[in-house]
Amino acid sequence: MMLELHEGRLTFDTHDMPQHLAMMERVAGPFPVDMARRAKNGADKMFDKDGRLLWPEPLNARASREEASRQGARQRERKEQVAQVKPLRERLDRSDKQLRDILLDLFVLDPKHRHTASQALRNPYFDR
Repeated sequence: MMLELHEGRLTFDTHDMPQHLAMMERVAGPFPVDMARRAKNGADKMFDKDGRLLWPEPLNARASREEASRQGARQRERKEQVAQVKPLRERLDRSDKQLRDILLDLFVLDPKHRHTASQALRNPYFDR
């Protein structure tokens, strides 16, 4: 939310779970393998055995020619949307070191290495 307030736009402008995960990887880097392997509730089907995100999803091989064409067009559109998402380090103004530092800390995907809420609130950014 801090990044959205800073930029004035949505960070992940999608309602599609696989596309959302692909955008997260563009912003913060690849998901940690052990984290992907622990995924549950359907998310486990979104990663391969090596922990890589299975995106874009394969097209339906049994679809009619017309449906396959629509699926292909939609997939190209979604890939372009993901490609337009810039990594976090490229999005942040280097002149505001405190904002940059707190956002880089908060966008760490692995919860074992990400700051807790208490740790984040002790960041000098919040002393302004």
